[in-house]
Amino acid sequence: MKQGTKTFLTFIALPLTIAVISIFTVFIMMPRLEELPKESEKVIEVKKGDTIKERTIIKVVDVKDKENKFAEEYYAQRSYVLDFWLTCLGIIITVISIILPIGAYLFKRDIDIKNKEELDFAKKELEDAKKDVISVKEELEIAKKEVVSSKNKIEKTKEECDDYLLKIKEEEDSLDKLIKEMKVELNTLSDLRNEVKIDFEYIKKENKESIDNLKKNKAISYFIEALKFQDEKDYTKSIESYNKSLKLNPKDHLSYNNLGCIYLEIKDYANSELFLKKSIEENSDFGGAYSNLSILYLEKKEFEKSIEYAKKALKLEPDNISNNYNIIEVYLLKGDYLEALEYLNKYIEKFKDRAVILIKDYYIWENSIMNCNIKEVKVKLKELFSNLEKKEILQ
Repeated sequence: MKQGTKTFLTFIALPLTIAVISIFTVFIMMPRLEELPKESEKVIEVKKGDTIKERTIIKVVDVKDKENKFAEEYYAQRSYVLDFWLTCLGIIITVISIILPIGAYLFKRDIDIKNKEELDFAKKELEDAKKDVISVKEELEIAKKEVVSSKNKIEKTKEECDDYLLKIKEEEDSLDKLIKEMKVELNTLSDLRNEVKIDFEYIKKENKESIDNLKKNKAISYFIEALKFQDEKDYTKSIESYNKSLKLNPKDHLSYNNLGCIYLEIKDYANSELFLKKSIEENSDFGGAYSNLSILYLEKKEFEKSIEYAKKALKLEPDNISNNYNIIEVYLLKGDYLEALEYLNKYIEKFKDRAVILIKDYYIWENSIMNCNIKEVKVKLKELFSNLEKKEILQ
């Protein structure tokens, strides 16, 4: 219950209620006093001048006029009761006259306190609202700054994008330059071609069609990197680079072929056979893989398979000097000197001054010819063999 309501009930409503009840009681009792007592009721005899100390019906015994005795009793009783209630009413009115101003003051004070509290609360709410407005204004200023900052960042990002696009163009120009350098590198790798039995002439021919596709990714750079490592005989790094190239271009038959050559060089025949056959699977018209498989089977002394793949390589690339040279070597080591002589004649006739014998194979050929048991063939082979110039590489 609120303080003002309590004050109102205590100091105003309650005294007024008591006053109303008292006045109501006096007016209720007065009509009853007008009723005269009956003769049967008990009376107390008193003499005139005696003090009446209790409320009751009295009888004045020395009154001669008996008809007026009840009237005297009535007036005596009425005078006593009326005096009592009038005294009570006077006290109540006096108390109320004191309490009412106090109650009114306290009630007004409570109302003022309540109004002051409400005013203070309203002021506080207003201050809070002002603070909120200031806070919102500050937030708007911060948001405005952030918008400006974002705009600046967008402008900066745009500039960075322009720079990035410029760098991409520069990288494309650099890639074109790298491709040109690659072509030069391919021309300088003829020694490697003969070491690993790779026909670089064919690679250049094939790469003319595939360079446009490879330039968009790093496969070509990994391929060139692998070739350099292979030329330096760093086979571990070369294998790693070929594998990276194949991840980007898994259909590259040249990478499979070169991996097969590396494994052939380190005498890992199982992996060599696996990658060379994978190269043929990706490009069945690539004679280099057939030629290298022929060499693989020759080293394993599986002459029939070696001859089979040498003939396939020669069929696909009949003008390739390595293919013409290799099939002669296979037949010599197999001991089929008639076939060796036939292909040796074709080799010399087709390539003329370019028909040479590799220094590394010189003693192999010489020993094979010495073992020939057909005199005419032996003489002819020896004659042709002696006319061949010894060189490091085939050209």
